[in-house]
Amino acid sequence: MANTSYLQLYLDTDFILPVAVGADGNVVKYQNQEGDSRLWLYFSKASGRDVYESGSVQKANFEAKIEGNFGDFWAHLEQGDKVAAEPFTYVDLLDVAGIYSALREWFKALLMTDTPEVVLNFASTIGLKARRQLVDFLTKKGLTVRSYSVELNDLVAEKVVHDDRSMVQREFGDQLLVIQSTGNHILLSTLTWCGEVFMQGDKPAALQKIGDDFKKMALAKMVVEKAERHYNILQPSEIEAEIVYQAQFAERWLANSDGDTIWTDGFHYSKSPGRIYPPEQINAAQLEKLVEENSRQTTGQIAKFYKENIVDKRLRHWHTVFIGDVFRDEKFLSSCIDVTSSQEKSTFYNDNTVQEAMGRFFYSHGQEVEPVGELERRYLTLASERERIRQYVKNAETLGKLRNAIGDSIKEVSMAIAQLKSRTTDIEEAWEACMKQSKFEEAQKLLKGMATDDALTLALSHLVSARQEVGAHLSLLTDLRQLNEVHIKEIVDDIERGDERLNDLRQEADGLQKLPATLAERTQHYKECYPIYLDYKQKLDNEPSLDGKRDILKEVTAKDLTMEALPAIDVKTVTVGLTCELQVSKSGFLGLKKEKSLHVVVQVKNNDTLQFPCVLMISNKKDVKVDRRAWCADLEKEASSYETTVPLSALPAPSDGSLVVQLLPNEESSHLTSRLYCESKRINL
Repeated sequence: MANTSYLQLYLDTDFILPVAVGADGNVVKYQNQEGDSRLWLYFSKASGRDVYESGSVQKANFEAKIEGNFGDFWAHLEQGDKVAAEPFTYVDLLDVAGIYSALREWFKALLMTDTPEVVLNFASTIGLKARRQLVDFLTKKGLTVRSYSVELNDLVAEKVVHDDRSMVQREFGDQLLVIQSTGNHILLSTLTWCGEVFMQGDKPAALQKIGDDFKKMALAKMVVEKAERHYNILQPSEIEAEIVYQAQFAERWLANSDGDTIWTDGFHYSKSPGRIYPPEQINAAQLEKLVEENSRQTTGQIAKFYKENIVDKRLRHWHTVFIGDVFRDEKFLSSCIDVTSSQEKSTFYNDNTVQEAMGRFFYSHGQEVEPVGELERRYLTLASERERIRQYVKNAETLGKLRNAIGDSIKEVSMAIAQLKSRTTDIEEAWEACMKQSKFEEAQKLLKGMATDDALTLALSHLVSARQEVGAHLSLLTDLRQLNEVHIKEIVDDIERGDERLNDLRQEADGLQKLPATLAERTQHYKECYPIYLDYKQKLDNEPSLDGKRDILKEVTAKDLTMEALPAIDVKTVTVGLTCELQVSKSGFLGLKKEKSLHVVVQVKNNDTLQFPCVLMISNKKDVKVDRRAWCADLEKEASSYETTVPLSALPAPSDGSLVVQLLPNEESSHLTSRLYCESKRINL
């Protein structure tokens, strides 16, 4: 279907809204000669003729209960009713009243065919039997119905996601709130993102309304009430219907205004349309006040639905969608937005934008083919799976709520911890500086200015609530983890990792809250230990050996007697390099005699010197102690280098054809204050 042109119809309670979609994807919106984009499903029989008419006039007359006007089209189709005093049923009114012929002329001119493929998008208020009758009617006309189960909610959800870039990164549990005007109701529903699509778990809630424009209805009410005060023509039971009837003229009256006063020219009662009454003057300010009063009750009900059904109220990922002409009133729309979202997070669909949303079918459902014979089965299957879908959506909402609560709590606690740390760090550093000098009184004064933060206490209460929510849903998380759906497993993992992070933050926060008391306890501890520390310090000063000093320091550290910096009793490492070279020289008659010697260079590295006397030893084996039976040379303390050449004849006999050159500490150096590092060298002779 991606390269096929087709006709698409949105079928609402009161009207049909058509678009034609070309093979290139361009959407052409229907509009008749009067500029109306709707084909109204209200009818009347023309006076004196065997012809039926349809339109907005018939709608106004039907709602005003004027005899001879027909409405409730889909309800009659659902019952299979015939038109009163006629041999045909209500679905045939589409032919008899010229609705189908007007539609056919329009799509034939655009699509160049009498039998285009058709996509139907029913309002959720239209029953299954009524849908079947329309599908059968179109099929008998030779049209091929490609799809019939995608409703307007699904299309607008796709369009919002497509148009609003902020919705691209959506997560399991994110929601759309859809507020749709259809017939005499405003339908309220939520769509929840379930990993692949937005799904509706429950049937929409319905609010009763009258008319598509609060301002027109309010003006009609004021006009009828004012006329009745003068003429007193209507019975009390007739007033409401008369108001509905007069609303069709309100737009003309509103145009005839100087800003302060509205003139109701051409006023007549529905019972006697031929008698014109003098114009009435309507105060514009009073009209606005009445509009506000009339809309307040509806916005209150919308606000109540929102509070009870929207999980993520931070307006981060979800969107509110308004559908229908009742929201053309800017004040009413603004009031609805105020109780549900924001200007940036809302979209209003009038007829024009509804038709644009319908065009989304081309991109999203172009390959789908729904056999007409399965229409009932598809809807019955959907109905039987409603509980499963509801549970799936509920799980999405639960996971979304848990994820959001954890994310919020992590941010809140992290921020509170950071703020408290920034205020306590300076005090803690000053306290530590005092303690390193054993100034206990000053340290105790500093701690009196260190207090915990109320913001952290509040954040921790939210953290506890978030973790309790996770704990309450552990079995659900376990069950969902078993599903073979990657996006759900990822969210469950995120929730569990978030819970672990909250636990870590809780421990960190507990430590911060206890910090003043902890530091006070440490101050008192070191204050009590100070005399003992002074005794050890004196012992340290009097101890002559390095090993003894180390033992004293170990004991002070083990007993945690002070925060003062202890003396560094570390062994210094002196690195020494050995260079060995075997040399051969000639002597004797004609230089025939060869003598071998060993040239050795000792070099202390890093511009350092020896810290104690050492012995350069050349022997036939490696040893850890000085052996005076080997060849030895003494190097004095503070020496930085040494060089010598030794004849082989003066050296010990090699045991395996080699000798070992080593630099070792003099045995007489008892208490070493540094460490010697010098690799031995083996010389093959």
